[in-house]
Amino acid sequence: MGNGKCAISAMGAGAVRAKRILLKVEPARITDLHTLVESCDYLAVVRTLDPEIAVVEMIATPDTLETSLELARSFARRLGAEILTVPLWK
Repeated sequence: MGNGKCAISAMGAGAVRAKRILLKVEPARITDLHTLVESCDYLAVVRTLDPEIAVVEMIATPDTLETSLELARSFARRLGAEILTVPLWK
């Protein structure tokens, strides 16, 4: 956008209803999780909330939530991640 504002702020407050999926992984697996999610274009935003205890959040939008949850479940099976929260739409 040419006016210097990001797309979300230009749409107005509350325009995007993102949900958080919290995961706990082994600290050595944080980079793997980031890389895997980022390789799925625009699926979710990944942030490490606490690197010492390896809590990571995936922020998904309504149209990507189900796929993001499937990916989180795959991390649980393949990387030994623990899903701490599963968001529900209200």
